[in-house]
Amino acid sequence: MLPSCVDLLRDSSENSEAMSALPDYLQQAWPTERQLQRFKFEQPIKVLAFGVEVARGSCFDISIGGLGASVAGPIQLGQEVRLEFTLPPQEESLLLKAMVRHFEAGRCGFEFLTITPEDRDAILAYVDAHNEAPTPFKWTKSADVILNKVQRFGLRTQKVHAE
Repeated sequence: MLPSCVDLLRDSSENSEAMSALPDYLQQAWPTERQLQRFKFEQPIKVLAFGVEVARGSCFDISIGGLGASVAGPIQLGQEVRLEFTLPPQEESLLLKAMVRHFEAGRCGFEFLTITPEDRDAILAYVDAHNEAPTPFKWTKSADVILNKVQRFGLRTQKVHAE
């Protein structure tokens, strides 16, 4: 089992060996290749929490495991929500339970928590029909940028817990 990222960062301030292990840890914890291929998907989306609409936005990619969207509203990392969107040419909306796995500057990554076989088939049919030349999502930031962000997070966490 991998140590927690917070433990590794806490240890890194006292131990250069722990800091040198950070890139290996990150590769295991967050591989650079997605497990599920995402495809271009441009549709409006509603984000609901406790049955109430909390945000609206626009999707930019989708897979059977989740979707990416730009949203305006009070969204929090780790928040459980329901996503409502339509897969053209269908008129009926899908309503899927999801969790906010990434949130930065209005861009959200949502992981579907439950998906029925029918919803899965509908997403796959949409992808087949609308992505003639699909390309997988690629990381846009270098490993150094990601590692610097993780290190800054660790330092902030240490300061908060030291008080």
